[in-house]
Amino acid sequence: MRTPDRMVRGSSTWPNSRADSPRRGTSRPTFELEAEKTGIKCTVQLMPRTPSRGTSTTSLVGRQALSVRWDGRSKAALPALREGENTASEVCMLDQVLQVEMVLPNGQHVKFGPVEWEDASSDGFIVPKTTSVGGMYRLNPEEPDESLWEWADCPEGAGIDFDDLWYAVNGGGGGTWGVVTSIYLQLHPYLRPRLFGIPGIVVVSACAPEVIDAMGVFFESFRLRWVLAPDTLNVSQAESDACGMADAGLSILMCYGDGAYGTLVERWESYTNGYYDPAVYGVSLDDALACPETIEGTWSDIMKYPEGPYKGQVADVPYPSIRSVVGGSTLNVLYPKSWVDENFETLMSIVEFISVGGSYYLAFGSGTASASDQANSLSDAHRQAAFKALVPADNFYGSEFASLFNTTDADSFPSFKGANHVGNTFMGPMRDDWTRACPSDLTQEERASECVSIQETLWGTETLARLERIKEAIDPNYMFDCEGCAGNNKSSKGCPNEWRRGGQRSVAHNIRAAMLAMSAGALLVNILDR
Repeated sequence: MRTPDRMVRGSSTWPNSRADSPRRGTSRPTFELEAEKTGIKCTVQLMPRTPSRGTSTTSLVGRQALSVRWDGRSKAALPALREGENTASEVCMLDQVLQVEMVLPNGQHVKFGPVEWEDASSDGFIVPKTTSVGGMYRLNPEEPDESLWEWADCPEGAGIDFDDLWYAVNGGGGGTWGVVTSIYLQLHPYLRPRLFGIPGIVVVSACAPEVIDAMGVFFESFRLRWVLAPDTLNVSQAESDACGMADAGLSILMCYGDGAYGTLVERWESYTNGYYDPAVYGVSLDDALACPETIEGTWSDIMKYPEGPYKGQVADVPYPSIRSVVGGSTLNVLYPKSWVDENFETLMSIVEFISVGGSYYLAFGSGTASASDQANSLSDAHRQAAFKALVPADNFYGSEFASLFNTTDADSFPSFKGANHVGNTFMGPMRDDWTRACPSDLTQEERASECVSIQETLWGTETLARLERIKEAIDPNYMFDCEGCAGNNKSSKGCPNEWRRGGQRSVAHNIRAAMLAMSAGALLVNILDR
């Protein structure tokens, strides 16, 4: 990421031939930019644009950037340049999602992205703050040849608010805003991936089963410290952020980059030498040190079938099921980092909390909070989360909800739930009493009427209200209407009667990861009760 104050010098180089109609063998127009403080050169290659009435053939407006390179290292395609941009100096400092192209419910084919922004580093953000979003629409939607597509500024009265659309698409869930046809991303450098830990069901472990059983909790205590409290291991936040893992029921970390991986192995050795007691665990120090394994490759590489009819394909772990593995009495809670920081040592003194650590979602990191352009709808609960866990709802609302989240404003329900794995029975508490869970024996219609909606638990009252306004503006007829999406609870559609009873949803938790998640959730509620 390059912030605006670093982008101070820029120059452009144009081909001699007409830029809008390049002849074969003619180079494309490029920009070269040098960052004064770093000496890094940024080069942007632009696509020729179709001239429109009143627009100069050498104008930058509407030109699609094909690529960006920093000191010869390729980055990504960028949005079309627009009036008011400071040429390449503004383009090269963008980060993450740069442009979205999609077809709206009304059939308009548009592309849009930030066109104005400001440095937000003084406020703790590592990406610029988006202050304005602009876009274009396609003049010839019937043309199948993409090279012949013509783009222009939206006419007045088109009714498209690109600031709202950007806000909705970035964090407001999928399936409800239209059909996304492409997204341009600024890529980060590729870092060498490695898996480190006790693989369990991933691969056949070279570590003896009795060793795994004996020192598994000890390794998990180290893993949780690495992710949730790196300072207790003398590990930097950046090194901690480079290693994480989803809620797969496994005591492992996927680590990216040689530096972070090297520190991870070193800290494991020093932690074990300093705290491991063979007399307590019944396994020698040498066996404990050697048990965690290193596996080279990405998660998809590791999970591919090595042989057989599915050779080269990625295996499903856990295996998919027809029905949900959790019932309507479950919550997908995002535990705030502030709460974890305050209670970490207490949590780590409880063996049961550590023993089910593999069921916690540990893939947030500090960048979740700081890598925001502040113009998106991803919830505050997600931005500020330390980990996520499935928790039984019965006791959570009654004794723990208010201690984790701000429930003092009766007109503003807080976001607290993660969207991943949320089912259509994951309702909020009773509308008139936030300390009572939504009864699972109500019909879906009764639950919708008497309980806080799924959407409000995901985004909170204020963010959801804006998302619903945007939904009404771009899709008033609800052409796109998906279960649990923004605006879905406003439509009249529902499930067949025989599906509506919450009791019909309960299933046996026959997947190990789901069992761990539920037991972990119950444990967290008990811990908070102490």
